[in-house]
Amino acid sequence: MHCSAQVVYRRHEDNERQVQFGMTICDMDIYAFTTLNHLVGTHLDSGARVSTTVDMDELWKFFFDTNFIYGEKYIHLSTHRDAFKAVYHRLYKGHPRIARHFTYHKNGTIYAHIAMIHAYETSWIIHHFSAKPLDARVPGLLILRQIVHFLTGYYRMQSRGFETVMTYYRPENKIVERIFGGFANFIKNPKGCSLDLFAYLYLKKTSAPVKLPQGWSLRPSGIDDFRALERFYEDRSGGLLLDALKLEKPISSIKEEFAAAGFKRNCQTLCLCEEDLPRAFFIVEESDIGLNLSDLLNGIKAIILQPDRLPWTIFESVVNMLGSFYADKEIPLLIYPDDYPATQNVDISKKYRLWILAGSSAEAYTEYMLNKFRIKYKVG
Repeated sequence: MHCSAQVVYRRHEDNERQVQFGMTICDMDIYAFTTLNHLVGTHLDSGARVSTTVDMDELWKFFFDTNFIYGEKYIHLSTHRDAFKAVYHRLYKGHPRIARHFTYHKNGTIYAHIAMIHAYETSWIIHHFSAKPLDARVPGLLILRQIVHFLTGYYRMQSRGFETVMTYYRPENKIVERIFGGFANFIKNPKGCSLDLFAYLYLKKTSAPVKLPQGWSLRPSGIDDFRALERFYEDRSGGLLLDALKLEKPISSIKEEFAAAGFKRNCQTLCLCEEDLPRAFFIVEESDIGLNLSDLLNGIKAIILQPDRLPWTIFESVVNMLGSFYADKEIPLLIYPDDYPATQNVDISKKYRLWILAGSSAEAYTEYMLNKFRIKYKVG
């Protein structure tokens, strides 16, 4: 494990014939850091580890056993079953710059699994968080602590390329709400940890030509557009969404890293205007189908600045105009604010809460987990 380090103390032992040095690691690449984290993690708890290899048959069985892949999700993925399985076989062979996964094993069986994708320039997204009971232990909490330790340590590295970590979850999942939402409510600082609620639905593409009404236009977002978006979001939430996505900057390095590993990743932001005034923003994200099981990285995020000024017919037209980016007949949509579809009398599939943690708050989150859930490692 190669690294750069700095001596922090030097002292003589009692016999004066030996000298002891203490050193701190200043920087190491993610390959070395993953190895170090894996060694430390397995020492603290032999079941928890940063996975280098995963039995894919066992992983599929785990996903179904925990109902992580349920009926609706399976139907959506089934049309791309072979491509989906191929993506996961490649992803789990080891691409630490774009993906990390953590598991909790006992006797060859997976009891908890959590994964991360390097989705944006300085942000990782946690997904696939699921677990099943193991005697009196709670593997889900143990594996979550493992990933927080990973992020806390990695955040200290100079070349980390990491500032925030995020995850989407359903608000009605009370356990996950306590784990993530509880901390945001505890620190009461949206710049340290924020929560935003999105509506989620699939919109069917139309084959008919689409044209916006006179006075409306869709364009790549410019500097003034982003300033309008920042004012709106700061007023509405004050959270970390825009800091995490960094929409003004191209994701060129992420795109290149994904491509080098044989994957697709892209993201661009378009502004919908009425008489040159921004009414909504459309964040068009592309990735391999199934990279995230809910396609949260292969769909459109829409941020509506003025819901009362944007009829659903125009919104739907814009989504259909952007449909050429996606092979499926249905386009996954995340809409903020979450109440916009209701104002247009449109039914939604579900809602997702987006939790974002600043790297500077990672240690505080670790302490919160320790105290809130009394998590302890069992060595051996």
